[in-house]
Amino acid sequence: MTRRLREIAGPGNDSHLTQLLYGGGVAFTNSAGVPWTAAYVDTIGDPMCDLRSNIAAEARAKITYERLINCTDDPGLREALGFLMTREVSHQLGLQLPCAVVPLLWFTTRRAYLGCNAFRATTGIALWAIAAFIIAINFWLAYRLAL
Repeated sequence: MTRRLREIAGPGNDSHLTQLLYGGGVAFTNSAGVPWTAAYVDTIGDPMCDLRSNIAAEARAKITYERLINCTDDPGLREALGFLMTREVSHQLGLQLPCAVVPLLWFTTRRAYLGCNAFRATTGIALWAIAAFIIAINFWLAYRLAL
């Protein structure tokens, strides 16, 4: 059917064909026109390993933007790259926060680990609530930056 539609549409008239095939919505293909598959998902299966891999990817992107800023003297390009670099830093910090706060609270609120030195239940509840609030705001900000 696709070949027949291409014959009808003719070369160079792919936009109408694409709208017909995909219903006018987004075509889930890469830049070469290859359909999206689950092979694009890069995961190890361990959430902490995946999270640390994402943190490392954000750090590499920041370094790349930093180097590109050093290579140009165009103020508009420097401003755009500066925005992208700031965005990568915010993503990196947003991903690192749960890795630091959650284990810290987990161990400091457990009497089995710290005995009498562990936080009291009321203090632990307050700290968990503050941590949940900070993490929620962080994810909300990361979502807003991604738009």
